[in-house]
Amino acid sequence: MRAIIVGSVASLLWLPAVAQMRDQRDYRGWDRGGEPTQMRRGDSQGGTKLCSAYSPNAFRDTIPVPASWSPEDCTAYAASLGAAVGQLGCIFEDGDPKVVWGPVQGGLPALDCGWGS
Repeated sequence: MRAIIVGSVASLLWLPAVAQMRDQRDYRGWDRGGEPTQMRRGDSQGGTKLCSAYSPNAFRDTIPVPASWSPEDCTAYAASLGAAVGQLGCIFEDGDPKVVWGPVQGGLPALDCGWGS
């Protein structure tokens, strides 16, 4: 009887560890911790695109956007908020710098994460 109890307790301790070995990513591009899954420079994406709607002396609204977005999509997003400019950026999980921006007046970031594709 003691062997059955010990075996049951051991299996209960082992099961949660096995359950956590699954892939933590989902199909929307975000992991379960709320972080984008395409931020590493080694990935084919090379980072995550950022679009910043910017209106000088008024506001700035920055969002991560899908890899399929073009610079024109960012400009359209900025215009939909009444912003004067749609600034392009990239964010990376590793390396230095971790965040890069294109010029405020338009253009690609120095380290491109797919805006130029």
